[in-house]
Amino acid sequence: MKETGFMRHYESHPLAIQIRSRLSGTRAEPFCICAADEVTSTNTVLKEYAATAVADGRPITPTVLLARKQTGGRGRLGRSFHSPNGTGLYMSVLLAPTLPPAESLCLTTAAA
Repeated sequence: MKETGFMRHYESHPLAIQIRSRLSGTRAEPFCICAADEVTSTNTVLKEYAATAVADGRPITPTVLLARKQTGGRGRLGRSFHSPNGTGLYMSVLLAPTLPPAESLCLTTAAA
């Protein structure tokens, strides 16, 4: 799936292209797979993308964003998360469920 505008440069990253090629024909196809060498926070970037999409009246595309380094990563309860280059691969997933809030609680368990 191709995203326009906000996430386009993340889609063209070599890591994103490599992952998409390996996931062809799988359940990952509805997702926009994106990557970057460095971001402030994968979570923050995806929140900004979702806010922009809503403000523009566009649907939110389910998106996976991977980064080799985060300069402002956060963990649970807003704690800073040290994520230097070469020590991990950092990822956030943006979903756009159409479930009622009470039923969406199962998403956390399903993700775990």
